[in-house]
Amino acid sequence: LFANKNLSGNNVAYTMQDLINNATIQGVQSTTVAEPAVTVRISGYDYVFTLAGVSLPTTAGTITCTSARGDAANCNAPVW
Repeated sequence: LFANKNLSGNNVAYTMQDLINNATIQGVQSTTVAEPAVTVRISGYDYVFTLAGVSLPTTAGTITCTSARGDAANCNAPVW
């Protein structure tokens, strides 16, 4: 998405919803977007990812896990 927007000269920052709309996601039971985050349900567990720092045309931004299976600590040290 970052490359497509840059190549077309579109400098409007993209959102998490733009990423979801342009992704092929498999194994996901549901998604809920509440900008700048998305909650994804996989096998009955919720995972939350946040998009930050998008600044076109120079910075693609980062996606960070903010909660996995109900605990932010699971993003860095999974207990599954």
